[in-house]
Amino acid sequence: MNLPKFSVNNPVLINMIMIIIFILGIFYTYQIPKESMPQIEWGSFMISVVYPGVAPEEIESLIIKEIEDELADISDIDYISSTAYEGRAVIFVNLLANTDLEKAWSDVSRELDKIRDLPEDATDPYMQNMSMKELKSVCTVSVEGESYSPDGIKRIAEEIKDDLAKIEYVSKVEVKGAKTREISIEPDLYKMEYYNIGFSDIETAVKTKNLNLPGGSIVAGKSEVLVRTMGEFESVDQIEYIILKSFDNGSVIRIRDIAKVRDTYEDINVKTRLDGKESLNIYLYQSSEGNILDIIENIKTSIEKVPGKYSDVQARIVNDDSKDVKNNIRTLSSSAVFGIILVFITLLLFIGWRNAIFAAMGIPFSFMMTFWLMQYLGITINNLSLFALVLVLGMVVDDAIVVIENVHRNIEDGMSPKEAAIKGTQEVMWPVIAAVLTTIAAFLPLLMMEGHMGRFLGVFPKVVSLALFSSLFEALLILPSHLADFSKPHDKAKAEGHFYKDIVRGYGKMLTGFLKRRALVMTLLII
Repeated sequence: MNLPKFSVNNPVLINMIMIIIFILGIFYTYQIPKESMPQIEWGSFMISVVYPGVAPEEIESLIIKEIEDELADISDIDYISSTAYEGRAVIFVNLLANTDLEKAWSDVSRELDKIRDLPEDATDPYMQNMSMKELKSVCTVSVEGESYSPDGIKRIAEEIKDDLAKIEYVSKVEVKGAKTREISIEPDLYKMEYYNIGFSDIETAVKTKNLNLPGGSIVAGKSEVLVRTMGEFESVDQIEYIILKSFDNGSVIRIRDIAKVRDTYEDINVKTRLDGKESLNIYLYQSSEGNILDIIENIKTSIEKVPGKYSDVQARIVNDDSKDVKNNIRTLSSSAVFGIILVFITLLLFIGWRNAIFAAMGIPFSFMMTFWLMQYLGITINNLSLFALVLVLGMVVDDAIVVIENVHRNIEDGMSPKEAAIKGTQEVMWPVIAAVLTTIAAFLPLLMMEGHMGRFLGVFPKVVSLALFSSLFEALLILPSHLADFSKPHDKAKAEGHFYKDIVRGYGKMLTGFLKRRALVMTLLII
C-alpha cells in the first residue's frame, strides 16, 4: 500500500485515527501501572521453614537436608543454596535460564507436599517466587511511641499493619524491628560444675515440665543453648522452681539455685530510630497491577489517622519510592515541553511556522501512542521506561523533519501541496524507515541479554522501539495528510522560510570563496 497517497486521500480517516490515538494515550497515561522498577521474575524461589528455639546445626540436619534431598531430582533446578539460622531455615531454589516458571513452581510445590519427615513443631514449608515486588518495598512507615512498652508498641504497629494491608494493590506488609518477649536463663558456671549439672540437664528439665516458652535461651558467658517448650506458664517463678536434681536426703537443686531467670526481650539484628527514639518499621510491597502514586497517597491518608487513634504515637513515611517516579515523570514532561518549543523555534526560522507546528506535534503524538502500546504489551511506567522515553525524546522528530523538509522543497519547486506531500514523502520513506530500524537495531543487544539483568534491562529497548515506531507511524501516515491540507502553494508562501534562504545564499557564497582559495583553506586547517 502507498501510505503517503492513502494518507493524503483520506484526511477524515487520518484525523480520526490521530484523535483516537491521542484519547487512548491520555487515558492510558493515567491507567497504566506506575512503579519504581520493572516487576520482573528472577527465576528463583525462596522456601522458608520456622522451627522456634532450635540451633542452626539442628535446622540443617532436620529441615534443610530433608528439603534439599526431596528437590534434588527436579530437572529445571540449576542449584540450591541454603542458610540455617536460629529457629529458621531459608532455602533458595535457582532455576535454569528460560525455565517455565509456572511448571517449575508446580514441580517444587508437589515435591514439598511429599515431605513427611519434618519435625512436628516446625511450620510447613512456605515458598515465595523471587521477583522485584517481593524483594523491594515501595514504602517504609516508621512507628514510634516512647511512652509504650515494647509489647505495647508492637501491638499498635501490628494494628497499623492490618489497616495498611487493606489498601488496594498492597501485596504484602511486614513489621520489622519489633522486640519479641523471651525467657533468658543465665546459669553460673561455677555452681553448675559444683553440682555436676550440664546445659542439657537444664534444657531437659524445662522441656519435661511442658511449659510454653515462646522461645528462649540458656546463656553462660559466650555459650548459649536454645530452649523451646510446649504448654503455657504464667511467671518466671514457675521456671525458677523447676527441680534439676534431687538427693537421697530430700534436698533438691532448683534452677534458681544455679541461674538467674529473666523475663526479657530477644536481641534484634536491626534497630530503627525516629527522631532519636526507638521505633518499628512497617514495609509495604506493591502488587504488579498497582499504581505506586495512588498507593502512596492511600498510605499517607491511612497514617494521618494514627495520632488520633493512638495517643503519643507517631507514624511517618521514611522511605517513598513514588518520589523517584514523580521526579522522572516531571523530568519527562519538562523535557517534552522544552523539546517541542526548541523544535518549533528552530524550524520556524527555516521552513515556516506551519511546518514547525507539524513537526512539534510529532512529540506528543509519539508519546501518547507509546503509552497506549505499553499498556497493550503490559509494560509499566517506571524509572527505566521513563529514562528510555527521555533518551528517545530527541529522536522522535527526526523522521518528521526529514519528511517536512522534502515536502517543503517540492512545494518550492512548484508542486501543489497535495502532490508535494505524496511525492515528497515517497522520496524519503525508505531512507527514513531504514534510519529508524538502524536506531532500533542499536538497542536490540539489550533485548537479547539473558539472565536476571537481561530481563531487567529488556524494558529499555522495548520502550525505545515503541517510541521510534510511533514517530515513524506519525511521519508516514499522519503527517502527509496535514501537509497536504495546510501547506500553502509556492506563490502564497514566499515569505515563509526566508531566513533559511538567506542562510543558504550566504553559505553558497562562503563555499564559493573557500573553493577559490583551496590552498589557503588547507593551510589554515593544518595549522
